[in-house]
Amino acid sequence: HTHDCRPVLAELARDHFGLDLDHPRLQLHFADLTAADWQMPEETASADLMLLDLFDEQGMTPLPDTTLERMSEHLAQDGLLCVNVWRNAMRDTTRLHKQLIQHFHRHALVMHVPHRMNTVMFYRRAPWRREDLQAAQTRLKHMHPDIRHAVAEAWTWMAPLPPSA
Repeated sequence: HTHDCRPVLAELARDHFGLDLDHPRLQLHFADLTAADWQMPEETASADLMLLDLFDEQGMTPLPDTTLERMSEHLAQDGLLCVNVWRNAMRDTTRLHKQLIQHFHRHALVMHVPHRMNTVMFYRRAPWRREDLQAAQTRLKHMHPDIRHAVAEAWTWMAPLPPSA
């Protein structure tokens, strides 16, 4: 499932990233997640993966707790929430992390992307287990070579979030 305010992003993702807009597992929804009354569409099944990338001209866009609660309810127990944040706005990143751990497990994995000066934080409803990362590496062997290359580079940037965060 994909939720965004701007329908034009579907065409941009298709044109620049090769997103298959007709893929049977892809469902696109356009709505404002920052609205307090935002609802996950009724037909939405449990999601294995949610990507959160919210920015405007001011920086990171705050989300209401109700939105995060609804996202948590629809994320599969072993699903993954990937949150892209601006690394140079640590005050906002800390606020967002504290908000997210009210709805997701507090032990996030963090990937700093040095050449872009941003950070990707990975949350789950359940705690991380060693087997989860081992299974991800096994699945990676069957993916397209370009994806394997990108993920291999990204693994070097990944680290657990310190417990005091």
